[in-house]
Amino acid sequence: MTAREKFSDPIHSAVEKAGLALLILLWIYVGFTYMDLPESIPVHFNGKGEPDSFADKSMFFMLPLLATLLFAGLNWLKQYPEYLNYPVRITEENAARQYRNVRRMILVLNTIIILTFWAICIGTVLVANGEADGLGDWFIPLFLFLSLGTTFYFLFKGYKTG
Repeated sequence: MTAREKFSDPIHSAVEKAGLALLILLWIYVGFTYMDLPESIPVHFNGKGEPDSFADKSMFFMLPLLATLLFAGLNWLKQYPEYLNYPVRITEENAARQYRNVRRMILVLNTIIILTFWAICIGTVLVANGEADGLGDWFIPLFLFLSLGTTFYFLFKGYKTG
């Protein structure tokens, strides 16, 4: 199996489509909520999830734009697994398993990133409208747990399956 060969995986396809749908819905959400935002919105949150910087509401579009760039970049990277680092030496015998594993890891991380941007966008709207004080104490620990947990899970799986 070469690095760019497609593999048949219905779960992979479903998660990929769900991620794209979430990204499209994020743009729609930002578009619909934009008009109701005050002129100044939070554009940065500290480690406790509290807003510590405000700017013009037009900056709200930077969130789905950044999410789109990350989504596209990770999807592009997923097509070239041979250029990534692996916990084991890649051989003809393990290449298919290792490439499939890293593609799945990128797919899951991409979905986590889109969901994170959803949380930031919703939090931004709530804070801007005075309905919340911040993203919450749970935001950073949850994001770190999900992203690092996913990474370590797939690294361990890649090492274990050799």
